[in-house]
Amino acid sequence: MAERLALGFGGLLRQLRADAGLTQEELAGAAGLSPRSVSDLERGINRTARKDTAELLAGALGMTEPARTLFVSAARGRAPAEDVLAALRGEAVAPEGQAAGQGPAWPGGPYLGLVPFEERDAQLFYGRDELADRLVRRLAERLDGAGILLVAGESGSGKSSLLRAGLLPRLAAGALAPGSEGWPRRVIRPTASPLRELAMHLAEMAGADPVSVYRSLSAAPDEASMLAEQAARTATGRGADRASDGPSSAAASAPPRLVLVIDQFEELFTAGEDADIDAAEREAFITALHAAATIPAGPSRLPPALAVAAVRADYRAASSPTRR
Repeated sequence: MAERLALGFGGLLRQLRADAGLTQEELAGAAGLSPRSVSDLERGINRTARKDTAELLAGALGMTEPARTLFVSAARGRAPAEDVLAALRGEAVAPEGQAAGQGPAWPGGPYLGLVPFEERDAQLFYGRDELADRLVRRLAERLDGAGILLVAGESGSGKSSLLRAGLLPRLAAGALAPGSEGWPRRVIRPTASPLRELAMHLAEMAGADPVSVYRSLSAAPDEASMLAEQAARTATGRGADRASDGPSSAAASAPPRLVLVIDQFEELFTAGEDADIDAAEREAFITALHAAATIPAGPSRLPPALAVAAVRADYRAASSPTRR
């Protein structure tokens, strides 16, 4: 027992950072945090981290489920640091709030415990086919206009799994339109810097500099539709103007769209209560998201993005992406 208690979150973070070959400055930069915050966590000055800070660190370290969820729990003081290492070794561990031996989340198994199903788990995800098909239809109805869809539900009702393991595999199969299987799809979960995360996705798809994209979004978030249109075209290998190509294929008749899934949208506001998300950053992210999904851009003169936001039901009125 003494050995189990010896490793705290600071030691775990230091070990994982070293395993990844990163300095504190490099990890901080990748996570969008200050080097001092990483240093304070590793030295135990801050014994726990906020949830969104832990999510940023997990993403910068390239962590995947189920270790990622356990890492966030350990950062918040709700799970032993050793459980994270055990999950990384492929050993079975119990999810947060569940006693060992009572339905553990087995890596690669059909029951994931409290961990949401991902797109790769589509074959294991069942019982929500009708609802997932309805989401596809609702999204398809928005192809000719504003492309924002809000998915609301109680906490723990499975919204994340529905979007990730239900909706996304259907989109990958081309359920929206001819050629839509090639449209880029990205999942965003609000963090301490949601606008920066959006900028990183757009820059990666467009082959642009993420710092420049972030600065552009910060300065003029209402012009995000142009950046989103460029990202969609580049990611699908389309030229600047398809009008001269002619009807060479069915796919050419369907302008490429960027599908943005914003999971746990309410975290924009719950994290804001802890002052981790600057009000200006939050407002700019919402404005950019709204612009990308509602303002026409490019040769097709259609909004370049389709946005699906999952929000906890009790935050629906406050966090609707169409409210600014």
